[in-house]
Amino acid sequence: MNNATKYIGMDVSKETIAVAIAESGREEPRFWGIIPHKPEAVRKWWHRRSYLNGQETV
Repeated sequence: MNNATKYIGMDVSKETIAVAIAESGREEPRFWGIIPHKPEAVRKWWHRRSYLNGQETV
């Protein structure tokens, strides 16, 4: 299991959320993408991110 710290930034607007992820020790965050501003879209993104990184969802 990878225990590296990751920081998630979300720029929220009325219709969308821009997501960026920074890893501990990196200088610049990486732009991940844009998701709809809806609870189910955030939930789906979180589960997908956790699955791709082999981590359990908190």
